[in-house]
Amino acid sequence: LKEYLEDIEGDDDRKLERWFYTDWLEQREARRQRWASAKAQRGGQGSEAAETSGAAPADIEGEEERKEDAAAREDPRFLSFDNPVVVVGALLLAMAVVAASIRPA
Repeated sequence: LKEYLEDIEGDDDRKLERWFYTDWLEQREARRQRWASAKAQRGGQGSEAAETSGAAPADIEGEEERKEDAAAREDPRFLSFDNPVVVVGALLLAMAVVAASIRPA
């Protein structure tokens, strides 16, 4: 899945596929931003936090990575309009309501 998402991420010809995987692609981008900000914080504040807490820098970095990984593992919501199953279900329901309302009595 990771390789597939990498393939469709930058391909403008595969807009429908990107739409199907919007939540996953947004999740990947958010994860990249969290990693970049955490890496920047570790570069400047990691040594200060280690000195004040008495913990080894590797322990602090490992704990931060575990927290970031746990936050990044959250699955996208199923009942969103980015899910094609929900979109098709909503369209079918809308068509059924329209058909029932115009049906002669």
